[in-house]
Amino acid sequence: MQLLRLALFTLIILFVVKVGNASGGSGKYDVVIKIKGLSGGKLYLSSYSDHTGKINDSAVIRHGQASFSGTLMEPEFCILRLNNTENQGLAFFLEKGHITITTSGDDWNTAVVKGSAQTTILREWESEWARITAPTSAAFKKGREAAKLNNGIVPDSLLKEMDKQHLLLGPLRDSAMTTFLSKYPQSSASAYVVHLRYIEYPSEEELLRHFWGCLGEQARKSFYGKQIRSFLEIRDKTAIGALVSFSQPDTSGKTINVSDYRGKYLLIDFWASWCGPCRRENPNVVSAYNNFHEKGFDILAVSLDSKKTDWLNAIKKDNLTWQHVSDLMGWKNAVAIELGVSMVPTNLLLGPDGRVIARDLRGEALQQKLAEIFH
Repeated sequence: MQLLRLALFTLIILFVVKVGNASGGSGKYDVVIKIKGLSGGKLYLSSYSDHTGKINDSAVIRHGQASFSGTLMEPEFCILRLNNTENQGLAFFLEKGHITITTSGDDWNTAVVKGSAQTTILREWESEWARITAPTSAAFKKGREAAKLNNGIVPDSLLKEMDKQHLLLGPLRDSAMTTFLSKYPQSSASAYVVHLRYIEYPSEEELLRHFWGCLGEQARKSFYGKQIRSFLEIRDKTAIGALVSFSQPDTSGKTINVSDYRGKYLLIDFWASWCGPCRRENPNVVSAYNNFHEKGFDILAVSLDSKKTDWLNAIKKDNLTWQHVSDLMGWKNAVAIELGVSMVPTNLLLGPDGRVIARDLRGEALQQKLAEIFH
């Protein structure tokens, strides 16, 4: 649990360098990069707006300078790397007009970007986020250092401080986001930050919808604005009251339909044999099934496995005696994609009419909800 807490915080604090399109329209661009103390080498410009990292262009460094030019339909978020290495590189918005980037050697942390308004806005959020997370970062650093000296065990006093600081992050994030979006409602950098903080690092859907409402029309039309809208449209498919319908093959290849369970309360459980949290939750799901199955409760498990042997072995080992389906496509599972399942475990509780009445019920919450239904 302690190691998991540390790992989760690392993910929360990490600022992933991929942004998205910016408002500003199409046009020609030219970028001049001045690198002090470096006379040779090559720079690679990669687009990350589509999350592929596709290399769009390259330029040879001569006398400490290189340049790129071209046209773009709308501003794009890019990564600039030296010699196409796996190093972090420099994240910035490529926009129409003239952009200059100045740095020393291959130290992108010292880079100064001028001529990109969206990059400037993004840097402002980065600075604020660093300020917000500094106390939490310090607490977790102490925890990691203590764990190294104590066989991986973090003292209770430090654990309490870590938990305290971690709990403060949400309210501080939301307050900072409100201020940020009030200043830059039309910025695509704003759309990116909302996407990062409330989708890439999952949070309450109500918060995402609230901040989506704070974005202006221009920001909503940006790349990440469209990504947020698409995400919410998919989430609407599993919103409370939504009718869920799909079919997939079971362990023997027979097609199973959700409609086969009409008249029962059905838990659709997305899981995988390789998912540690899923396997730890399975005893609770087994208990719920044993307690309420005879009263009208059933389970349909959708696996995000890709290896049938692993899938079947986990079903047997965890004593999961209900119906199981999967197309064995892993994260490309058709049902998971259709319903926007981006993490496991995830579950949906359907009423007898096939409509969603609850989501993501785990641990005691699942038992309590079923007890309310079958009291």
